[in-house]
Amino acid sequence: MICLIVGYGSIGRRHAKIIKKLNLFRKIYVHTKQKLPNYLNKCLNIKEVKNINPDYIVIASETSKHFKQLKFINRVCSKKTILVEKPLFNKINNINNIKNKVFVGYNLRLHPVIQKLKELIKGQRIYSLKSLCFSNLKDWRKNRKYYKTSSARKNSGGVIFDLSHEFDFVSWLFGNLRYVNSVKKKNSDLKINTEDYLSLNAIAKKTHISFNFNYYSNLETRKIYIDGKNISLIGDLINNSVEYKSNKKRKKIFFTKFKRDDMFIKLHSNLIKNKFQNICTYTEGITLTKFIDQIKR
Repeated sequence: MICLIVGYGSIGRRHAKIIKKLNLFRKIYVHTKQKLPNYLNKCLNIKEVKNINPDYIVIASETSKHFKQLKFINRVCSKKTILVEKPLFNKINNINNIKNKVFVGYNLRLHPVIQKLKELIKGQRIYSLKSLCFSNLKDWRKNRKYYKTSSARKNSGGVIFDLSHEFDFVSWLFGNLRYVNSVKKKNSDLKINTEDYLSLNAIAKKTHISFNFNYYSNLETRKIYIDGKNISLIGDLINNSVEYKSNKKRKKIFFTKFKRDDMFIKLHSNLIKNKFQNICTYTEGITLTKFIDQIKR
């Protein structure tokens, strides 16, 4: 089999490294102008995709390029499996006549904390959920200046795009989100042209959802608080734990063996083997893009 990765930024490098580890491909091509390690083959022009004829394609470029690249690949290829990094598009777009199996890289659905929360809330009446995600953009990419990354650019970055994982896994837990109101702005002195703060209220079925994001905090936090009729839960995506109390029963579970790469390995492995359960579909990605567009407007 042959793989093509479009883009070789920090996330493209991670995909390439993990796909290589899977040892399932005869050749791995990367569409980039950057220097590549010996185990990768360079594809300078995306129009080469037809000649390369890859079985598996990963679009890991800047968000603003996703639509144009996917549209072209979908036109010249058919019956391929394509993974598009999150978010699917930077604005509302749609491609008619999808000829390939297209998915979106919201891999936090495969995080053991999120999967445990889904298991524990099944059949429960949930009143509210609060999702917090605080970090410092300066710490995200150790070998690159943060203000030169896609996170600093208006059509590709900002907390709304970068932290849209939270919108996806909450939708996966509770169903489609309905926008209520939000505050988005740039609070800090980060050298970026995007928002670094978001406070958002939404509804999913009868559950009130609130999100609070920033990427100027010096204390990293990524937690989900869920409260329902007979149950309360805290999911911690930094310490990989779930704490819950149901009636008089209280328990805390730690996923000590979990590593971040596990989600990427499982995502790629499942897609390559045509196991599509719990993976964000193209249609779900479009729905989420519309929700993100509401926040942006």
